[in-house]
Amino acid sequence: KRALNQYPVFVRFNEAIDIIEKVQAAGGRSIVSEISSRNPFGIATNVRGEETAFPGCVTLISSKDKGYIPRSGVTQGRDYIDKYKVMISRVTSEHAREPDKDGMYKVISKIAVLSPGEVCTDSYVIAGVSENQATALHFMEYLKTRFARFLILQTLSSINLSRDRYEFVPMQDFTRAWDDSALYRRYNLTAE
Repeated sequence: KRALNQYPVFVRFNEAIDIIEKVQAAGGRSIVSEISSRNPFGIATNVRGEETAFPGCVTLISSKDKGYIPRSGVTQGRDYIDKYKVMISRVTSEHAREPDKDGMYKVISKIAVLSPGEVCTDSYVIAGVSENQATALHFMEYLKTRFARFLILQTLSSINLSRDRYEFVPMQDFTRAWDDSALYRRYNLTAE
């Protein structure tokens, strides 16, 4: 038996409770504050930009391809334009609540580090904004770990990967790289 209101979301996988408790017992904050809200640059999902670069433009990443828009076309998040940032799809992979034939879940459908001068449409959120490329790369690789994806999966009830879906994922020191074995040691988790 367990309280159904123990967390802000209902955790459906009982075996996850022990892992969430170990993570929370270690203290620290979640990465929620590092995840942007929807439409981080104020650019609609259907905007594609020009095919060729022009003076004063920024590179626009959309779900279709790369394009170029004037810097003035960025109406939000202007402080992030000239920094490294992690771009994450704001919807899950098409079968996020169902395992594939090998029993694996694909939670994040697209993730990449954007360089200074690159922005994205509302198809994505941004996270891990940094002056340092290595820090942004470490943040991205962390989100690719089984550990982080498992914790995100526990919050999903739809295809939306809004910032509150990262609630159980703890913040790390991103001046270094993280992999599952280091995370399992840190939170006293077994491979099982």
